[in-house]
Amino acid sequence: MRYIYLDGLRGVMLISMVLSHLGTNLSLGVTQGLVFKATLINDAASGFVFLSGLSVAIAYANGWFDPAKAARKKALGSRTLRVFTHHVFLVVLVTLAAMAAMALGRSSWITAAYGTAPVLFGGLSVVSLAAGWCMDILPMYVLFLLLTPAAFAAMASGRRWLVIALVAATWGVGQTGFLEASWDGLETALGLEQHAIELGLYFNRLSWSALYFVGLMLGTAFVRGELDLSALTSPRLPPLVLATILFIAASMLLLTLYLFELVTDHRSTYAWLISKRSLGLVSLLNVMATAFVIAWLLVAGPTSHYGSMRMASAGLGRLLRARPLVLLGQHALSIFTFHLVGIYAFYLLVDTDGIEPLGANLILLAGLATLAIPVAYGRHRKARRQQAAATA
Repeated sequence: MRYIYLDGLRGVMLISMVLSHLGTNLSLGVTQGLVFKATLINDAASGFVFLSGLSVAIAYANGWFDPAKAARKKALGSRTLRVFTHHVFLVVLVTLAAMAAMALGRSSWITAAYGTAPVLFGGLSVVSLAAGWCMDILPMYVLFLLLTPAAFAAMASGRRWLVIALVAATWGVGQTGFLEASWDGLETALGLEQHAIELGLYFNRLSWSALYFVGLMLGTAFVRGELDLSALTSPRLPPLVLATILFIAASMLLLTLYLFELVTDHRSTYAWLISKRSLGLVSLLNVMATAFVIAWLLVAGPTSHYGSMRMASAGLGRLLRARPLVLLGQHALSIFTFHLVGIYAFYLLVDTDGIEPLGANLILLAGLATLAIPVAYGRHRKARRQQAAATA
């Protein structure tokens, strides 16, 4: 069973991701802050990881709770293999591109991470010890998927407390710098500095696991009937919703003050709290706060006593039900892979230094338009499978 709002949310995040990735080395002018969400602590990646945990639970959790649905366990394994296949495909393709650029004597920032030994870096990327530009989400997702059966088994045996404790502890260790220090030590031990290769992924997997597994636990509670969304309609909640919105606004203000260096004291503390890479405390709470407000608007917003809330709810609902966004969300993995292939090709082949803001923004719009290609291909394949099944 698909949930249209989840597909719509994934669609929104894919558009945000494509715009920021494609616009990385373009001069966009007045749209720069909008494309890169300059005042938002969290971006599409954090929402995507949280939604991934939620969606995986909705799709597969019952395989561990209902013997009649044990086939879902195998389906989860197939999903994990599919994501890993996309990851390997991207690594091989970009490694070949880096090798070709080196052979031709061309250098590009987009393949700089491959250093002087592209094949070595590519091999390290396959096993998730390193990652090229914007190629760290899929290997992180694979790791979380591999750990998912253990989390489901613990929850099915009544040990949800253990999952919660491990998630909290893992996030806490992620805040200590332990993982980064481990990568540095391993780099030295393997002698990778001579090849200008750095180990590790941009996203701290210890910290970011909190987003995925919180989503997984919420999704599991939902499909098991333990999470009653009708509780969001309680008349006691609007003040909490308002407080949550104010917290999100305060987080945006904190980031703005930090980025414009309007605060000079305790900058290291600010940096830790709002860290995207290590998912600092404010960043983590901001994702949860945003998820709560969206859920409240969708469930309770339509019947709210406040006209502004009803209007916001109606607008959000129409947005997330929009057919283009839903279709994007339903083909998220293929679109993610497609857009990275296209962006790598673009930056390897096109000199962007002389592109004016108008042309740069037109390139962004053209990039969004190309997302129709993997959607059309995915729908075509689905139609062929359905036709084959009907005639079998």
